[in-house]
Amino acid sequence: MEPRLLLPDRLVVPLFPLANAILFPGARLPLYIFEPRYKRMIDDIMEAERYLSVALIPGKDEKDRTRRAICGLGHVAEMERLPKNEKNIVVVGLERVQVIREVDSDPYIQAEVKPLVQKTPDADTHEQLFARLRDVVKSWLFRMRAGNMRRLAEFGGVRSVAEMCDFFGAYLLDNTKERQALLEELDVEARALRIIRLVETQLYRYSAPFEN
Repeated sequence: MEPRLLLPDRLVVPLFPLANAILFPGARLPLYIFEPRYKRMIDDIMEAERYLSVALIPGKDEKDRTRRAICGLGHVAEMERLPKNEKNIVVVGLERVQVIREVDSDPYIQAEVKPLVQKTPDADTHEQLFARLRDVVKSWLFRMRAGNMRRLAEFGGVRSVAEMCDFFGAYLLDNTKERQALLEELDVEARALRIIRLVETQLYRYSAPFEN
């Protein structure tokens, strides 16, 4: 089943809490499903509209894990069944959403979420910002990712500042705290400037000579 192009103001979806996993719009997130409750969850959503929300759990202590209220809503685009009903799935990100409330927790969490609206820059600002962001992200790819050709090819298909920010957060950034901050930032211009500052700082550190 294909995802709806227009989502309702609010919807109830399974909430998949994961440590260090963040789902950005447009990104592909592969997941291995092995716990019984989540195997049941995937079975259920594959019979429905295949929506799934991935929420970051930043802590390691199971008793002290706070799920982030802003997370990614996605659509299960691929599924491979494995022995013991385990599964490999690929979730494609659709929207940023805010968790309003949890409505059920047995056998897995279901939550009411609402899609979040981004603030986009005007046309002139977008054009200038796109060119600047494209250059710094390309520099990051060549210097920090050794010219990863697969990502470079994917990067060539990005057509907006918002898409480029999400591409960077999904595939090129390792720091979980920074990735979640990019997901939570709804102002596209502020999100892009955050990436530019981060990349310029890291590239400077990378190229700076060692001190004796």
